[in-house]
Amino acid sequence: MRLFRAVFLLVLMVSLASFTQTASAGKTKPKNGKPFVGTIQTVSSDKLTVKHKKETMTFNLTAKTKYKGDVKDASGLKKGQHVSVRHKGKDATSVRVGKGKKMGGK
Repeated sequence: MRLFRAVFLLVLMVSLASFTQTASAGKTKPKNGKPFVGTIQTVSSDKLTVKHKKETMTFNLTAKTKYKGDVKDASGLKKGQHVSVRHKGKDATSVRVGKGKKMGGK
């Protein structure tokens, strides 16, 4: 009986400890995701949809979004262009256009 009680308490403490770690992990700041590289499917002044193989992501273009490569602002983005989008959540922090060495091209 004592062994059963000891094992039960041990399992209970371990599960509470793992629950506490999981709950505190959700409070950390979101990190920038890896760049999403693909082809522009649709673009407007405030949204950019990029497709890579079977995955499609839509990003918000904000006043803080930086443009690198062949364009200076969102008006220079065109459907079919190859882009690399750095993002924080759904907001694009930078958009690089072109197929250069930095984007995995030759």
